[in-house]
Amino acid sequence: MRVPKYRRNPDGRAFIEFRGKRYYLGKHGTPDSCEQYRQMIARIVTAAEDIPRHPIGQDPMLIELVESFLDWSRDYYPPKDFNAVKLTIEQILGLYAQTPISEFGPVKIRAFQTWLVGQGYSRTMVNRRVAQVKRWLKWLVSREMIPVEILSAAETVTGLRSGKTTAPEPEPVKPASMADVEATLPHLPPPVAAMVQIQYLCGMRPQDVIGMRPGDIDQTGDIWLYRPGKHKNTHRGQSLVKALPVSAQVILTPFLVDRAADAHCFDPRESAEWAYEQKRANSQRATKQYPSEAKRLEKQKARTLKHRELRASSYKGYTYAQAIKRACKKADVPAWSPLQLRHTIATEISQQLGEQAAQRWLGHARLQTTGIYVEKQTKELIEIARQIDRQRE
Repeated sequence: MRVPKYRRNPDGRAFIEFRGKRYYLGKHGTPDSCEQYRQMIARIVTAAEDIPRHPIGQDPMLIELVESFLDWSRDYYPPKDFNAVKLTIEQILGLYAQTPISEFGPVKIRAFQTWLVGQGYSRTMVNRRVAQVKRWLKWLVSREMIPVEILSAAETVTGLRSGKTTAPEPEPVKPASMADVEATLPHLPPPVAAMVQIQYLCGMRPQDVIGMRPGDIDQTGDIWLYRPGKHKNTHRGQSLVKALPVSAQVILTPFLVDRAADAHCFDPRESAEWAYEQKRANSQRATKQYPSEAKRLEKQKARTLKHRELRASSYKGYTYAQAIKRACKKADVPAWSPLQLRHTIATEISQQLGEQAAQRWLGHARLQTTGIYVEKQTKELIEIARQIDRQRE
């Protein structure tokens, strides 16, 4: 379960958000609000552990075993992953809602697998959905809500193998065309344009460039080193170091000015203000500025700035992708996604410096966490960054 953070509202009140609801705790920073926060968290944690259990002797139907799991998943998974889990559970209930858990075995799971193939899902997506069903059963066993034998039987269902099924293979992610990327940049807000260029140059995942903060960037050497506080493999105990070539440093520097160490470099509120200024400039060019029009624009700006304070202080994966998609439409080029940028730089580095350098630059290798290996990896990244800069001179 994710413990809600102690947060500050624009009006100065402290609050937490839990399961889509906001709870106010009084004035932010006061001992009373901090004490209320501790008490609220204690109640939330206690309630999370108080999960209703079905005695092993009973035989509940599947529909009776999903509510508590979804409540737990909503707090445990990011929104995108939770929505995928929820969809899987809904599909299972659509087929077997009134089925007793004792009758939900490998035959029915394979039937679900076949049904997914008939719906047109790709092979990897079918395997992902079946794996989510197994995780649900594993969770139920860990809460002593179903017998362990049900999970053991479900584990015998294997995933679909390439070439052994009629399910289609997923379309491979192709590199983005740099001509399309460059045509899109002028139509992007400055923070998003910087994110795109830095992600491309450094071979980052979208979440890594979204989460950049000044405090995570070591600027002592000629090649800066970015160590995200949280990344894809944090839960596996792996470390991640991304080297920033000089070309990326030049793009990033304006977004480090007047930023707290723990603030995000790329703020969507700045993009909202940029969008307003663009709209106002277009309006001024299109029409003669009568006093009433100028007054209307000032009121609109005031509303924009008010909403700007209420916006999130960092991008999400989907808002980053949406901004790019809108810019592609304005530039009249085929839509491309942030993930394609990693494939683009991987292709270029592989051709110029070799496949091993591309693998190291993207961070695809399974890295040891010992200090000696991390130091060796960092030196390799710095050398690759210098070579990237020389290639662009």
